[in-house]
Amino acid sequence: MRVELLDLAARQIREEKREGHERASRLVRSAQIMLSTAMESLRHRRHRAVQGVKSLLTTARMTVGRWLSLIPRNANVHLERQTTILANKLRVMKPAVNSLLERERERSENRDRRLTLVNPRRVVERGYSILRREDGRVLTEAAKAPAGSLVSAELKSGRLKLRSEGEGGE
Repeated sequence: MRVELLDLAARQIREEKREGHERASRLVRSAQIMLSTAMESLRHRRHRAVQGVKSLLTTARMTVGRWLSLIPRNANVHLERQTTILANKLRVMKPAVNSLLERERERSENRDRRLTLVNPRRVVERGYSILRREDGRVLTEAAKAPAGSLVSAELKSGRLKLRSEGEGGE
């Protein structure tokens, strides 16, 4: 009866571990997807901002060129006027671009904070450890560390080298 009870408890623990690992894997995948989506969105917005600025500059250059070709005698006066207009447009546009960049910076910082919250390293900092096999892969099942195999435990401060006594035991 004691053996059956221990077997039942061991199965329950293995099931809980497996479910915990699955939840952690889903959480990591979700965080990676969120980061990828956020980065793609930021790239797209940056591209649109750059294209908008280029378009405005191209339009302003074309306007200046037309005026210069129509009034060659007054080219310097006209050029000064167009330069002022362009400077004013840039002055008006600069706060909007800066505002857009500031919003994107804040969004990026918020995403960074959220990703920090789901970082597996935070679990280690709360007193848990991460066991790794000799090849550096995370050890998720006792069966993958037979008796005599080397294992390392990643702790909040440092690492321990351990030798497995195998699966099971009392």
